[in-house]
Amino acid sequence: MSRLRFYLFGPPRLEREGKTIKISLRKAQALLAYLAVTQQSHSRDALATLFWPDDSQSKARGNLRRALSRINTALGEGQLAIDRKNAGLNPKAGLWLDVEQFQHRLARCQSHGHASTDVCSDYLPLLTDATKLYTDDFLPASVCPIVPTSMSGSFFKAKSYGRPWLQPLNDWCAVAVSRAATMVLSPTPGAGWPSTRCTNRRSGS
Repeated sequence: MSRLRFYLFGPPRLEREGKTIKISLRKAQALLAYLAVTQQSHSRDALATLFWPDDSQSKARGNLRRALSRINTALGEGQLAIDRKNAGLNPKAGLWLDVEQFQHRLARCQSHGHASTDVCSDYLPLLTDATKLYTDDFLPASVCPIVPTSMSGSFFKAKSYGRPWLQPLNDWCAVAVSRAATMVLSPTPGAGWPSTRCTNRRSGS
């Protein structure tokens, strides 16, 4: 089976082989986002309380069962890891997540051990990929009002998804513009741009 891709920059979107997979319940979509980003299993009681805080426990648990059923239908067998007490995504299923890929590329840049303004040639493909992944804010409320207040106010803010991630990209763009100008004005071909690979990376990276 081909790998599923889940996009959370901008309106959430689930795809397989370039085709959109729809999840009819909006709370089910938000639940899938939560499970994907946390990358861990949660108790059913905790999930029910988080997503349906105004309902009784029994009604909230029933809503959770229906949401998990919709997710399971959309993703296919083997993607969820659920039992009577807990629910989460199966880590072995390998769901592709844009925010995870974005963060991974920035982490690789930061592992070089020098300032983000010291652009090396190893940065370029990583930051180019990162800019392609960041198509919009992380689950912007203006286009995706599906996230419970308690969820956005605690988990997502704690995880710091969104604009703070853009600083390395802003630094790189500022340096890129400056060095591009140097290349245009300098009579020496390639002046102002890194010509060698980074030699200041931490061991093992």
